[in-house]
Amino acid sequence: NILFLPALLFASYLLITQNKFSRRIALFLLVTFTIFLVIELIQSQTIVLRHQLYLLRWVKYAVLFTLGHYFYQLFTTRITTLFFKGLFLIVAGLNILILLNVFNTGEAIQYFFSPKEGFLLTNFYEPGILRLGGAMMNPNDNAMIFSVFALFFLLHKKFKDYYFALLAIVLLLLTQSRTTIVILIALALLFATYRFVFSKVSKKQVFVS
Repeated sequence: NILFLPALLFASYLLITQNKFSRRIALFLLVTFTIFLVIELIQSQTIVLRHQLYLLRWVKYAVLFTLGHYFYQLFTTRITTLFFKGLFLIVAGLNILILLNVFNTGEAIQYFFSPKEGFLLTNFYEPGILRLGGAMMNPNDNAMIFSVFALFFLLHKKFKDYYFALLAIVLLLLTQSRTTIVILIALALLFATYRFVFSKVSKKQVFVS
């Protein structure tokens, strides 16, 4: 939080000057922030500062991703690639432990990261209700993390790995975050439309990409 403003300024500079891939992911997160902000203003019909500050987490995700991708480019090695994939497997493994909840370990992990009694009671004591929250305070944030991982593994030429992308999408679906899923589908359709209308590619390439 203390470094947010200078990090935001530096990330904005990077988005203007660096490669297009960072821009796509950051734009996805900023669009999400804008959609939620408009919904919040319509619902509250006034400016509630704490609500706007909470929504800034989407912008923070964009900043963190942009900076992370920049430092990856500085030290682009096989070790860095393995580190990123290892990080994803740690996050995914944590979520799988919560999902399986063997000997109530999942409940303990969830409570450690998100000590919300109502959230725990709903997830672990009502059959069929589980929404995978992971280390986040709510499933929507967890879904956003896996959606970024999925896009990364689907689109990034150096990280492209459909097995990792599939795992990310499965965990995303288990969060049951309809908002994130709808946004992903909408962005995919917009991207396909853009490629079809403005790019010199065949119809087959549009749908494959």
